[in-house]
Amino acid sequence: MSIFKPGLSVFISLVIIALSIMPSKSFSQSDDIDVQITYKLSLRSTTYGNATLGKFTNTFKKTDAGYSVNAVTKAQGIAAIMIGSNEQQSCDFTFDQSALKATPVNYAGGTLKKEKYRVNFNWEDQIFQFGTDETLDMPDGYIIDNCSMPFALALAQGKGLADKTMYIIDGKKKRIRGYNLVSSDNEKIETPLGDMETVKVVLQRELRPDRQLTLWLSVNDQFMPVKVEEKRKSRTTTMLISEMSFS
Repeated sequence: MSIFKPGLSVFISLVIIALSIMPSKSFSQSDDIDVQITYKLSLRSTTYGNATLGKFTNTFKKTDAGYSVNAVTKAQGIAAIMIGSNEQQSCDFTFDQSALKATPVNYAGGTLKKEKYRVNFNWEDQIFQFGTDETLDMPDGYIIDNCSMPFALALAQGKGLADKTMYIIDGKKKRIRGYNLVSSDNEKIETPLGDMETVKVVLQRELRPDRQLTLWLSVNDQFMPVKVEEKRKSRTTTMLISEMSFS
C-alpha cells in the first residue's frame, strides 16, 4: 500500500514488488498470475532537488474472484519523514476482457498497524463512500483506483482508453482525478534488468494539460508496468523497476 504525498501526486500510490529475477513470459487472461516487482522511486524537482525517495513492493495475483494487489512503501530520506516508511494499500478488482475494463471491488490503505482509509464502490447509486458519512458522486467514464490502475492497464495491454476518460480515485485524499489518453506507442527502454520492449501509454490530466502520467508496459513480461513517470512543471517523479519475479 502506498499513497505518497509531499505533494508528489497520485501515481506514487500505485506501486509494486520484489524478490528474484526470472525469465520473461507471455500472458493470456486465462493464465494464473502471481508477480512481484520492486521499483526504485526518484525525484527531480526545482523545489526539493534530486533525490531517491525509496522502494515499493507490490504483489499482483489472479484469484478465484478476479485480481488482487497488495503494496508496501519503504520510503527513505525526506519521504520517510513525511509519510513514514511502511505505508500500505490493497485492492481487489474484476476485469472484462471484451471491454478491456476493470471494475474495482475493494480499495483500502494505511499502515502495518492500522487501516486509515477505505473506499466502498456503490455502483447502484453511483457514489464513492468514505467511511460512514462522506460520499463523492461517480463521474461518467472509466472509474479505477490508485492501487489497481497500472495492473488494469497491464491486463488491457495498454489498450481501451482512446474513447474514454479514466477517473482515478485517491482514497487517502478522498478525491478523484481524470486522465485522457495522449498516445500509445511501442518503445524500447533501458532498465536495471536490461533493455525492454514496451508499450508506452501517455495520459494527460483532465483540465491540467501541464501534467502527464506515463506508463511503460513490458511486452515480454505480461505487460507489467516497468516504469511509471509523472511530470509537472516543477518536478518529475519516476518509478523504475529494479527486480521482478513470476510464481
